Amino acid sequence: DQLQNIRTVIVNTADFPGANIPEGMLSLQELMEQSSPENPGIDIHPLDYARMIYTSGTTGRPKGVISRHALPREGSPFPWAYSENDILYTCLPLFHANALMVCSGGALLANASVALARRFSASRFWDDTRKYNATVTFFLGAMPAILMKQPEKPNDADNPIQWAVSAAVPKDIWVEFEKRFGLRLQEFYGAVDGGGFLFNPESKPGSMGKVPELYEARIVDEDGNDCPPMVPGELWLRSTDPARRIILTPEYYKDPEEAKLRITEDGWVKSGDFAYRDEEGWYYFVDRKKDAIRKSGENISSWDVERVIEAHPEVLEAAAFGVPSEMGEDEVKVNVVLQPGAKLTAEELIAWCEPRMAYFMVPRYVEFVDSLPKTETHRVEKYKLKQLGVTPNTWDRVKAGYQLRKF
Repeated sequence: DQLQNIRTVIVNTADFPGANIPEGMLSLQELMEQSSPENPGIDIHPLDYARMIYTSGTTGRPKGVISRHALPREGSPFPWAYSENDILYTCLPLFHANALMVCSGGALLANASVALARRFSASRFWDDTRKYNATVTFFLGAMPAILMKQPEKPNDADNPIQWAVSAAVPKDIWVEFEKRFGLRLQEFYGAVDGGGFLFNPESKPGSMGKVPELYEARIVDEDGNDCPPMVPGELWLRSTDPARRIILTPEYYKDPEEAKLRITEDGWVKSGDFAYRDEEGWYYFVDRKKDAIRKSGENISSWDVERVIEAHPEVLEAAAFGVPSEMGEDEVKVNVVLQPGAKLTAEELIAWCEPRMAYFMVPRYVEFVDSLPKTETHRVEKYKLKQLGVTPNTWDRVKAGYQLRKF
């Protein structure tokens, strides 16, 4: 009763056949069967809101990002092309930009088909792609690593997927993943409020890609100076077209001050992510800026710590984050979810880490948990883990008297 501008409510009764629709509401099923060539007569101004998509909320409260009708429509905004023969399979939520824009929006532009699943299931994923004869699929977060942890089957590569649009597939499983499941990974970096994109057209393992046409990128230090190749800094993006740049400027619903913090005077959009580029212009993800861990004067990538731990055969997934140290700065803590039926001690896990990561990166704290708090897009909500910090169930390497070996 507080939503004074709502004119029509549409109810999805797919799971409740025969359900009564309240008076004044419409059935989604009946609506989808209707067709009319008539102009609906809706007056739309170019600056009217077209949609509002929320950020993932991995570092705090999600923000509503506003898009307006003035956004250019000169074809697909993505550097790959679907065909009308493609069937795009997604198990990601339609309130997120990946399923709504990259998948469904791209399919509309190409007159392709979309197959929707309610949620990600590692055990059913490939059977679903076979059921729908899907040619393209989409990965976010820990999905590729979890799929690789499933028991191998003789028909793993016997699926119709030709390529998958992915984000942050670990370099150490990239080639094996493509070979095992008989597809090609197309890495893609972007954010609904990010001001630009990166794309990896050559499937270069570990890289987010290069800057596509119409955009430009910088890697900058804390003072806004450009970093040389191979030196991490914050990734900044913007359009090369000043007119388009204005349209792509992030705009948050009822939060104009937050948007101002993201934009420089000359139109660069601060991504909030640490990355670096090599001499050939390939960009590589390091960590979310808010997730980076500062210890003993060193910046530690939580993403790098997680990749080492998740490579352990007994580990399903892990989340590394910083907790306050008695000496100031951070100590590294990791929450670990084990494979079903697996048995692994904290000492065994640290012994696995020692020869595989820098001395200062080895976690001090280890906690085994049943699950990790995640968004609907399968990204870990680390701010919740940081709030919990060290708990009574946390193993402390220092208190346990474990002596690290230097390799």
